[in-house]
Amino acid sequence: MGGAASVFEKFKNSYSLTAGLRMSPQEFEREVNDEIKQLEKHFDHIGQPYNNNKYSGLTRYALATTSRVGGHYLGQLLGNSGSGSPLEYLGSWEIENFYRDRSESTRRPSLNDYWDGRFHAASAQGTPFGIKLNLRNVFSLVAYDALPFGPRGWKWVYLYREDVIAQAISFTLAQVTGEWHSIERARASSVRDVDLDQVENNLITLFKARAGWDALFSLFEIKPLMISYEEIDRDVLGCLQKVRSYLGLSNAQLRLAPFEMLQKQAGPLSMKIKDRFMRERLPFLSAREPWDLSKPPPSAAPPRYSRRPPSGLLPWSVPPGPG
Repeated sequence: MGGAASVFEKFKNSYSLTAGLRMSPQEFEREVNDEIKQLEKHFDHIGQPYNNNKYSGLTRYALATTSRVGGHYLGQLLGNSGSGSPLEYLGSWEIENFYRDRSESTRRPSLNDYWDGRFHAASAQGTPFGIKLNLRNVFSLVAYDALPFGPRGWKWVYLYREDVIAQAISFTLAQVTGEWHSIERARASSVRDVDLDQVENNLITLFKARAGWDALFSLFEIKPLMISYEEIDRDVLGCLQKVRSYLGLSNAQLRLAPFEMLQKQAGPLSMKIKDRFMRERLPFLSAREPWDLSKPPPSAAPPRYSRRPPSGLLPWSVPPGPG
């Protein structure tokens, strides 16, 4: 990993200390290495210095996401409004699709070639460049020192959910049904319940991911724009305006068509699962994890969740972000 090793070690140590759910440095390194293998599957020359003089005037932003936070939906709205199209450009489908009809398809491109192509497309359209990133994407880019302009050279929009139990249930239902977007809602009609073990495992995964984003932002002294799924549900136009303002774009005459309004997938089944989870699993989670999960959160604004909450605070009520 060359010159990035010291940053990687510092990030690894920061993450293992901040996660709070006993992810060891070894587990963290395995997560990173798995993602690096995905990059190496598609690209040669990963980690070569990027020429930051190229596209230095292009506004770059990343949607920092975990599962089921509305990133796909918000990304579509941003694309429709000329704010860049933040898709999962480090996913295999997007990479393969980008090179499918290009002469370069006869050789393996470098990762810098790919960044150039993506930046050029946004620049030619006169829009910012946006990308949707999960934590493992960023782990691998930081470990390889392969993110152009470095983490501080990007604007970060951090999407999260205030109700992490509902998020874990939504994640589980998506896994069980294959229904990842609201237009696929009919697939879930035959599902009557889910395994609470799967919900619990997803809940812990989400806590770790939130802690990892916290560590990333703290390590690189980044203050992201934070938007919750619930805020998108309450005022989607306001959230879109907030992101565009953050990117330095005008909101004059910005409108949403009726079909662009959020269509929530949660329904009676989600509420039924949540009620059962709260009854059957909450006391046991309270005994195992470093929080007292049995009491409701206070009305006062709680501290950042990366610091161990005092007894009585529900961790899913605490806003994520740098401490």
